[in-house]
Amino acid sequence: IQLVKRSDRPSGSYLLIEDRIITTGSYRYQLRFHLAPECKPSPENSRCMVHHAKGPLLAVGIWLLDRQRAGTAVPIRVEDGWVSPAYGRKVPAPILVADAQGEGDQMLVTVLAPFDREAAVDLERLASVVIERDVQCAA
Repeated sequence: IQLVKRSDRPSGSYLLIEDRIITTGSYRYQLRFHLAPECKPSPENSRCMVHHAKGPLLAVGIWLLDRQRAGTAVPIRVEDGWVSPAYGRKVPAPILVADAQGEGDQMLVTVLAPFDREAAVDLERLASVVIERDVQCAA
């Protein structure tokens, strides 16, 4: 198994994270994003909205792409976890968890974007930036 991780800020207003898995066989994958203790995540369909009193609302979406670049939204759930702000201290904090399964080469694309209630963010369209760039590079 080979893992290639890359992050990109194409427009500066959102973050794309690519996790490429180069392998043979069938595997289960899990992405885990540890949040700050003050964050309040709310899973909604195939995305998760993260609330924080001192920052903008954040929309998070994750897609699994197979070798043919077919993308499937990966459900996101929330688990109880902790962070350590100082040595010997644990503070309860939420964790975003996404589970997927695939055979052969796969790519997980995570999009994190500020969410403005006035202008809905299309996470799937943002994720397609990675798919289109990847297809162009392969050609």
